[in-house]
Amino acid sequence: PGFAKALIDFRIEDESDGACRLRTETRIRGVDTAARRRFAAYWFVIRPGSAFIRRMWLRAVKKRAEGG
Repeated sequence: PGFAKALIDFRIEDESDGACRLRTETRIRGVDTAARRRFAAYWFVIRPGSAFIRRMWLRAVKKRAEGG
């Protein structure tokens, strides 16, 4: 009780034009109501920084994949 578990997923999907799309997804599971509430407060604060880091990851992957 009192914990939340997080999972970050990276997925590559084929596009119809021969290209591919890299997607990320974060899943959170709060074990109980208190954990979900605490995580929601934490995520409210951390979300902008998390989104910035995720965009940096995706840009770096794109640059390397395209040989830049």
